[in-house]
Amino acid sequence: MTTTTISSSFQRIPLSESEQVSGCIFSAHQIANLQNMRVDIAEQKLNLTFTPNDVLSYAQQEAFLKGQLEVLQHLIDLSETTQRSINPPKST
Repeated sequence: MTTTTISSSFQRIPLSESEQVSGCIFSAHQIANLQNMRVDIAEQKLNLTFTPNDVLSYAQQEAFLKGQLEVLQHLIDLSETTQRSINPPKST
């Protein structure tokens, strides 16, 4: 696959099955980086300050951070699941 410039949020990039699989598997460094990003976002979420006069803002910030955490967890899980599917554990 050549480098593709993404011009729209709705632009689909054609991938072969092997490209799709390799695109789902992250290196150890990439997984570590995703995990560190999760920690940073979790800390932001814990440090949110609730103010009774601005409940909507708090709820929006909390929902945004929750969504980010869920996306990062999904990427980590996808990588692990894909890795296991192509390298199943050996039976003893």
